[in-house]
Amino acid sequence: MELKPTQLKIKYESAPERCEVCHKTDCFEPNTGSCSRCSVLVRWQETSTTMTAPASVTVERYEGQLNLIQSWQDKKLLKSLIIPIILSSPAILLWWLIVFLSLIEDINAGKFFESFIAFIFLILPSLGWLLGPYYLLASYKNKTTIVLTNKTLSIKHVPIPWLGNRNMPASNLVQLYVRQGKRTGTIFNPSYLYDLRAKLKNGREINLVGNLASKEVGHFLEQQIESYLGIVDQPIQGEVPK
Repeated sequence: MELKPTQLKIKYESAPERCEVCHKTDCFEPNTGSCSRCSVLVRWQETSTTMTAPASVTVERYEGQLNLIQSWQDKKLLKSLIIPIILSSPAILLWWLIVFLSLIEDINAGKFFESFIAFIFLILPSLGWLLGPYYLLASYKNKTTIVLTNKTLSIKHVPIPWLGNRNMPASNLVQLYVRQGKRTGTIFNPSYLYDLRAKLKNGREINLVGNLASKEVGHFLEQQIESYLGIVDQPIQGEVPK
């Protein structure tokens, strides 16, 4: 039996009332037929494949949201931290012993002002030395999570408390770039950390994520954020070349 094609008649046409991708109306503009949520997502999907994610970075995509999770762990960085801590430990312990004995002697002799000065000389170098193990622990355990939407950018360092958490409007970002940061390693085998920086609408420049173990990680984060927000990359004086 031969089937005849069914003829369909369109009675009327109307403008779309919701997005064809996410099927929602909250970010949909009927006059232009565009969705601010999905247009950003599609643009990011088209451009985000230009770079391969480094091993230390995890990319998570959700509806209207991009998460970039960067692990601080890096064998070269951890090695550069462990060696100075181990080498300085005997000198710190010897310093503690000398100052502590001097402190006890001053207290027994009733020299309270001298005891206070000895106490200060005992505490200050100790605090400086303790920052090394704290930084080492953070470098081993911490992750930086960048949560990006078309409206906000938030940056958190967890689980070890650390400075640099941010929460700001995404529209404040004008340009991102990577700059060479602190020097690490040894005299004979030096290496550098890198900072992901941002230029803002008000003319200020800030660190978004600092102390990155490689420039490749910084350039990948830069590319992902700029692509998601539709920021056209432009050369910045002093940036690390891609």
